[in-house]
Amino acid sequence: MHLYVKSLLFVLLMPSTAIFGQDKPFQCTLVGEVIDRPYSDELLFIKEDEDQRISSISIPIVNGTFTYTFTADYIESYTLSFKDEYIEGTWRPQVFFAEQDTLHMTLYPQDKALHNQIKGGEVNAQLMHYQDQAEALFGLRSLDEEEERLKETGMYLTPKAQALLKEIEAASTNEVRDSLARIGRQLQTEQKDLTPAARENRALFEKQFLAWIAWKADQVITNPSLITYRDLLMLLRMADASYDRPLPIAVGDLLASYEQHYQPQYADHPYTRQADFFLTALNTIKKGGKYIDFSAPDFEGRTVTLSEHIQGKYALINFWASWCGPCRRKGKELISIYEEFKDRGFEVIAIAREQNREAGIQAAKADQYPWLNLLEINDKQNIWKRYGLGNSGGGVFLVDREGEILAISPTADEVRTVLLDRLD
Repeated sequence: MHLYVKSLLFVLLMPSTAIFGQDKPFQCTLVGEVIDRPYSDELLFIKEDEDQRISSISIPIVNGTFTYTFTADYIESYTLSFKDEYIEGTWRPQVFFAEQDTLHMTLYPQDKALHNQIKGGEVNAQLMHYQDQAEALFGLRSLDEEEERLKETGMYLTPKAQALLKEIEAASTNEVRDSLARIGRQLQTEQKDLTPAARENRALFEKQFLAWIAWKADQVITNPSLITYRDLLMLLRMADASYDRPLPIAVGDLLASYEQHYQPQYADHPYTRQADFFLTALNTIKKGGKYIDFSAPDFEGRTVTLSEHIQGKYALINFWASWCGPCRRKGKELISIYEEFKDRGFEVIAIAREQNREAGIQAAKADQYPWLNLLEINDKQNIWKRYGLGNSGGGVFLVDREGEILAISPTADEVRTVLLDRLD
């Protein structure tokens, strides 16, 4: 099943009823049991809008149980993920809302994660009820379980796809693995990767998923509440994200509902700050738009303001991170461009998204970046959100002397072509 689609089940299955305010700050306690996962010994805890690579907290699992108490200022969504799943890159986060209560959780293996339970707290009781309601309406849990059954019984992949998967797993080099992966993508294109039963189940899931999304959008518009506010943010991100087919979302209606109901009703809530960041980036960070100014410390701790450094120059703003391989490869490809044009009115300014200062410094030194490097530590400035980068590792923006964005994520060759055409 499409991984993007499946992951959304765990971040969108929420109730639409109203929630009353909560005095702040308050304490929320998690008490949990882990079923049939003796191999998991750690959970990652984080606010839902944050990035686990930057600011997650570790919760140990001891003898199949865990407990954790934290202080929150708002009723808002958090997630728990198994660390071993996260490391493997296929984690399925359990969403819950912070409440002034003790939440008793039961967490299952990944293939049965839709059976996870939360008891305690008014909002989380609504969450469990709503999941059952969604299942009755759309049958997503049953379809998900059918896919797992097909996999367990060897009836999911065609014999050719199964053989290819074994070859990929046994590949001795990345080159061989990449070559086999290209064959796999061709099988997908030709629809020769799945059995008829698996393909039928996937098609039905996709159909029901899209119907469910339309239903959620209707709930957001017709029943404004704190919980549907969270859904509104998710739906807007979905509409802005790449997807292999149109989604049944009327973005104009969602935005109108935001302006009329959510923004004024929840002016001080973190969700409104998230919405402001997202909508500002959506309307500004695009070709023909203007870059958003920010200030951040350099490697020596001196505060640098972006506009003051690049004023009157063509500039490349390079967002990266020590833990982002593609970002670092991109950065190294740009070094020759910088050296070629640095004396002709071209500047590069890079900013690393890190948990600590030393990680960014060491990575920049290893990659031999010759330009000014800044740091965004633990997302304190929310710079990634301001640029619409969300939880990505980074992004590249080419701007002209007036600050207009000429290109987003250009290749090194594309940057060179622009500079040759525009610089004296």
